[in-house]
Amino acid sequence: MRSQIQARSTDPAAGVRRWAMLGMICFAGVLPAEAQVGLPEPGPPYIELNSLALPALLPMPAAPAQQDRIDAAVRQDRLPDALGLLLDLAAEPDDTDSRIAVQTNLGHLYQRLGEPQTAIGHYQQALDLIAAGGNGARDPRQLPVYYGIGVVEYGRGRYQPAQEALGQAFFTARSSYGLKSETQLPALRGLAETSLALGQYEQAQAHARAQLSIVQQSQGPASDDALETAEQVGDFLGRTGQYWQQRLVLRDKLKLIRARYGADDWRQVETLQALARSYRAAYEPETYGLADLELADEIARKHPERFSAVDLARLKRELGDYYMTFRSPKRANQLYGHAWALLEEAGRPELQTSWFGSAQPLFVPRPAPRDGVGELPAAGLPEGYVSFRFNVTPQGRVSVPEAEDIVPAEAADMRLRSERALREARFRPRVTASGAEFTRDVLYRMRFRYLPETPGDAGGESDS
Repeated sequence: MRSQIQARSTDPAAGVRRWAMLGMICFAGVLPAEAQVGLPEPGPPYIELNSLALPALLPMPAAPAQQDRIDAAVRQDRLPDALGLLLDLAAEPDDTDSRIAVQTNLGHLYQRLGEPQTAIGHYQQALDLIAAGGNGARDPRQLPVYYGIGVVEYGRGRYQPAQEALGQAFFTARSSYGLKSETQLPALRGLAETSLALGQYEQAQAHARAQLSIVQQSQGPASDDALETAEQVGDFLGRTGQYWQQRLVLRDKLKLIRARYGADDWRQVETLQALARSYRAAYEPETYGLADLELADEIARKHPERFSAVDLARLKRELGDYYMTFRSPKRANQLYGHAWALLEEAGRPELQTSWFGSAQPLFVPRPAPRDGVGELPAAGLPEGYVSFRFNVTPQGRVSVPEAEDIVPAEAADMRLRSERALREARFRPRVTASGAEFTRDVLYRMRFRYLPETPGDAGGESDS
């Protein structure tokens, strides 16, 4: 949601409300292929987590001049200077509200400086001051404190404490400001990410959908913020594998854009691209996905003031990826050629290299943990990988794959299943000014979940 600069208020509750509106989570699209070209180190499986945004500093009504200097230092990324000014200020205020704001802001700054334990200590001092006031669990001044604690714990990979702190922030926002208040949004977004990290997928999806409901009720379903939130929630549902629900959200968003702005409005392009990616991520060769991309390309070409040559090249590349995955390698390579030419026109050789300098995976099916079983839920199953070396043809197909190693060794029976899956994969071939080319010696690490010999081995590490 767009940050809005507002005049500073001396009302502490107003400061909390403004802080909550500024809290954001950065969303990014994630394709489903686990392995990557080359041999990356084994990483976390399948679902990529987003970062939680750092909270904004609270207003300190008793010291507006000092706060202006602190805010300026933070904006200029002079965090040690901002910390020094804030520490000087910590000894000055006598009123409780200002002391709470100072301790909360010290927590925020130490968090930015990479000192999480010190940040937690200042957050706890703020909570102690709030508790001494006797206002109970619904005191709105707790909201940014608990959110700050949640972000610290999330950043340290301590997802259960993060979830508990963010849950307290959510409860405080809801009980203090009402069921429809947007002060709940940062905590809800954080709860969605922590639930995802803990494998609580249904709970994560519920938190994501609740964000959209709140913004639509408070601002209207066709407001700019509601449309942007719909895009973010759709992306989140896609990351959790709920592609059908993702597409429902995005289709509703398209209807609202067309009703408000017209059938050819440029705002549709990003959503149409997201819809097509959803079909491709789920490996559903629906004509809708292709039609969405072609419509996005058509609309973008009608609005040259909004879309650069690079934007158009990206659309051509995505269309090419769709054709390569589902339809016609010949048509895909024509589209890749258009994208290459547009990048040449834009003077962007670095994008030519990153997009087309090597063969890149578009779709790689996951091998089944056991013949005849199909894909099983990832939870509880150990992870391994096979490293392959192979060629990629100009048609995006894998040629002569050879397994170089398998980890762990006891999952050796997964080599053949992985190879069968790899032969069904689709790659974007290497492209030059001359067109798509044959690519030799591609290294690729294919990750898999497997069923161990002893069912008990599928659990986590022993406590003993």
